[in-house]
Amino acid sequence: LLRYVSTPKGQEKEETATRNQYYAVAGVYNLSANDTCAQQLVDNGVDKILEKLTKSPNEETSRHATYTLQNLEPLRPTSATQEAPQSKSPMKRLTAMLPSKS
Repeated sequence: LLRYVSTPKGQEKEETATRNQYYAVAGVYNLSANDTCAQQLVDNGVDKILEKLTKSPNEETSRHATYTLQNLEPLRPTSATQEAPQSKSPMKRLTAMLPSKS
């Protein structure tokens, strides 16, 4: 599962790789709802991969990566959340994706 979370490689058709990546991120999101699994995800650096995926051109992949990071946030070391203070938080990135109410 984690193999597909990383950026798709050129060996597969791009559409298939993108779809596999989305399903992998959705699976990781489900795992992040469990405290034990969430801790394993953080311990194995999956949160860092998810940070990159919040900028995915696939909107669903980006959204699931953001939701997953929200689940993992309480377990992440404080240094991980302070590495890039100028970047938007996952919640702000998610809010920016939502349509405005105007």
